[in-house]
Amino acid sequence: MSQTTFTAAPAAPPLGEPSRLFSAPFLILNLSALLSALSFSAMMPLISWLVTEQTGGGDVAVGFAISVFAVTAIAARPAIGRLGDERGRRFLVVSGCFLTALTIFGHVLVS
Repeated sequence: MSQTTFTAAPAAPPLGEPSRLFSAPFLILNLSALLSALSFSAMMPLISWLVTEQTGGGDVAVGFAISVFAVTAIAARPAIGRLGDERGRRFLVVSGCFLTALTIFGHVLVS
């Protein structure tokens, strides 16, 4: 069994010195989260269009295609949580952005 070590949180700034919430890394992280959420939201109408126009599916097929994402996300979360515990949050953020970009690029290739 592996040993987990915990480190103390960074010390608070001295009294009278305000901490900076809106630092550059904080803003970059939030901007990337916003762009990732927007890209996912933009893909949902495309998925329904692909199912109806390209494959001739109806409303049930569209619902099934979109629900596959939800079921897959729920099933993958325990493994992704363990991966985050082992490799760290930075790895998850970077690999998640990469996989999202790869998926969007894959949608571009669909004719």
